[in-house]
Amino acid sequence: MNNTVIILLMSLLSVVLAFTQVLLKRLLGLYTTLQGDFPEKILLSLKSYLLWAIVVAVSISVGLWIWILPKTKLSTVYPMISLSYVAMLFFAYFLEHEPIHWSNIAGVCLIVGGVILLSFGR
Repeated sequence: MNNTVIILLMSLLSVVLAFTQVLLKRLLGLYTTLQGDFPEKILLSLKSYLLWAIVVAVSISVGLWIWILPKTKLSTVYPMISLSYVAMLFFAYFLEHEPIHWSNIAGVCLIVGGVILLSFGR
C-alpha cells in the first residue's frame, strides 16, 4: 500500500476516533443530567442516539484499523493515530467552542511534522 493511501486512511481513522470522543463527551454530559439511580440512567442511555452513534463510530474505526494494520509496518502506522489530536483540536473548537491556544497550534505542528517524517521513512 502506498504512502498516500496510508496517510488518507489513517487521517480518516483519526477523524473517526476524535469524533467518537466528542460523542462520548456529549453522552456523558447527558448521563449526568438524567434523573434516577444507576440502572435507570443506564437504560435511558441505551435509548440515546449518542450511544449508538458511538458504537457505529467505534466499529468503523476498529474495522479500518484491522484493514490497515496487516498492510503496513506497525512502527509507521501506529504513531499516525496521533493525527486524532489534530482532528480533536478542530472538533473542540468548532463543536465544543473551546479556545485554541498557541501551545495547541505548536503541538499540532509537531504532530503533523512527525507524520510527514514517518511517511518519508517508509
